Amino acid sequence: MKKIFACTLIALGCMAGTAHAANEVHFLGAVSSTTCDLTPEFGGAMGATVELGTVALSTQGSSVGFALKPTDATANACAALTQTNMVTVGWAGSEFTPQGLRNLSGNATDAWVKLDHTNNTGGSAAINSGNLLSSVTGDVLLKDGLVYTAQLNGGAVAGQFIGAAKYAVSYR
Repeated sequence: MKKIFACTLIALGCMAGTAHAANEVHFLGAVSSTTCDLTPEFGGAMGATVELGTVALSTQGSSVGFALKPTDATANACAALTQTNMVTVGWAGSEFTPQGLRNLSGNATDAWVKLDHTNNTGGSAAINSGNLLSSVTGDVLLKDGLVYTAQLNGGAVAGQFIGAAKYAVSYR
C-alpha cells in the first residue's frame, strides 16, 4: 500500500533524484482493508516524471496537470470502490514548505513548485507543509483519479529544479 511517488518535477530536462536530511528516518504507510494500486499519469502516459518546462527568474510557469490513477481499475479492490468510500492521500517529507514542494537537488536553489489537488473533496486544495492531506470518493478515483496541477516558480537563482514527493493512500 505504501506508495513512493518520485514525482520528479523537472525544468531543463534533468533526471530524477531524491535527497534525505542527515540523521533522519521517515516511515510512511497506511493500513486498509482495501488496496488499489495507483500509478502517476502525465500527458496521457503512465510514469513518474512531470515535466514543468523552463521559467524565467522570479516568474511562475504554467500549471501542468497530472493524476494518480488506478493501475488496474478492474482489479477487485479497485472495482469495489464507490461514492461511499473515501480515498485519502497523505504526502510526506521535508520536501514540503509553506509554499509547496522545494528543490531537492537542482542548482536553482530558491525555486519551488506549487502543488494543487484540483478534484479534492470540498474544493481545490494546495499541498504544502501546512496541508499534506487531500481526498476524493472512490467513484471519482475510478473515473478521473486524484487530479493535481504543478506549477514551477522561479526564484532569483537560475539552474535546474529537481524535486520528489512521497505519498501514502488510505481507503475507508
